[in-house]
Amino acid sequence: MNTKALIFGLAWLLFSPAIFSQDDRQDKPQQEDQQEDQQEDQQEDQEKDQEKDQEKETDPRELLLRYGMESDVISLLDTLVKEEIADYNTLLAEIARDTSNPRILEGVFRLWEKTAYSEGIPFAYNELNKILEDEDYTESVSLSAISYLSTLNDGEAAEILLDLSVGQEGVLAAASVRALGSLNESTEGAGLLLDRLKEMDRDAEGNLASALIITLGELRYEPAADELVYIVEDAASSDEQRRAACISVGKIGRESDAAIIERIYQDSADDAVFRAYALAGLAEFPTYDAEPLLIQALKRDSYWRIRVNAAEKLVGKNSQDVQGLLRYKAEKDPVKQVRAAALRALASSSDSESHEFLLNYYTNEKMNPESRLACLKALIEYTVPGTVQAVETVMSKLWEKDRERFLEFTCLELSRAKWPELSVVYERMLDHHNWLLVVYGIRGIRGSGIALEGKIKALDAEGVDGRIRREIERTP
Repeated sequence: MNTKALIFGLAWLLFSPAIFSQDDRQDKPQQEDQQEDQQEDQQEDQEKDQEKDQEKETDPRELLLRYGMESDVISLLDTLVKEEIADYNTLLAEIARDTSNPRILEGVFRLWEKTAYSEGIPFAYNELNKILEDEDYTESVSLSAISYLSTLNDGEAAEILLDLSVGQEGVLAAASVRALGSLNESTEGAGLLLDRLKEMDRDAEGNLASALIITLGELRYEPAADELVYIVEDAASSDEQRRAACISVGKIGRESDAAIIERIYQDSADDAVFRAYALAGLAEFPTYDAEPLLIQALKRDSYWRIRVNAAEKLVGKNSQDVQGLLRYKAEKDPVKQVRAAALRALASSSDSESHEFLLNYYTNEKMNPESRLACLKALIEYTVPGTVQAVETVMSKLWEKDRERFLEFTCLELSRAKWPELSVVYERMLDHHNWLLVVYGIRGIRGSGIALEGKIKALDAEGVDGRIRREIERTP
């Protein structure tokens, strides 16, 4: 009896509909639906992540360089040069090896020059050896290769450039000579350059003659001093050659020649440009005290180029007289080039009062906007303390409304800097509502080698402006 009752009770418990509430019967299918939705969302997220990873693995710029039409490759190279992006240099070495398009090769050499990529040197030698070995060559590519070599400290470059300087004519010879001056190597071979200057028809080969005059000065080749002084004093020589000779004589620095250049400066009242070069030449003499002349020129001369030269040559001068004059010119001179030169000279000094003046100048909305940007450029170049705080002050004022686009141009200037201390400013730029300022922030981070890549990658979210996304893709 008891057994039958027990069995009946269990059956009732198992099969009675009353054991489940109405809510329980409804929750079961809802939970199953939620699980399915979650699985679908997870699958979609995984697919999006895979798409992003695939995009990163297949860099569109790399694909274009590998497989794009020549016109598109040339256009992209122009962009890479402008932005100084070195990420593709190794790939470009492969392309340079295979291409016969001169414009692509020019672009490759220009980018390697901008990014100081030394692994491209053999390619430059290959192009220039075509000239020396009487093979077919393209002049524009050769000129790009020469310009590239002029920026690198490579022992063999001087030798091949000297061969071109002595053995070639026209623009190739002139470019090679100027490249030798840029390398500023030893004076070995300078005698050959001097011989060529003496023997040539300087009227018929004016560009080459000017290049030789400039390079002999850059090399400080003292045996050339007599010939250069002769050119300075020879009224029949071209204006360009006499001006260049003034500076080269000063760089060679033979003490007895300073009086000659000073006389040229004093006696050339009717030729302001010649006087400007003479003044610059006097400032090059290591034993000549040009400061009094520079001060007077900056104060009084009516020709703006002379005032610019004077301000440029006062870089690093810390006397109170000089600093006071520079501050006055930075604020009051009517010519923007003079103001910019004065601002740069002030930034180069160690004078704390002048540094404070510059910081106030940049943040002062009453100052000329173009000069304020020149001031910022000088502050960055000489890493003046307080610059970051000054930039943040400007940002705070213009963050929401930048009607005159001053903040935009400030950020553009910042994007070109290579100063890690600006990291806090770059990070702030990433949060701006204007896509262009975000792009400038990314470029500044990339160019300065700052460890903010994580924050850059965090920007790569669904809905971000495509122009920002493209900039993110360039960040390694």
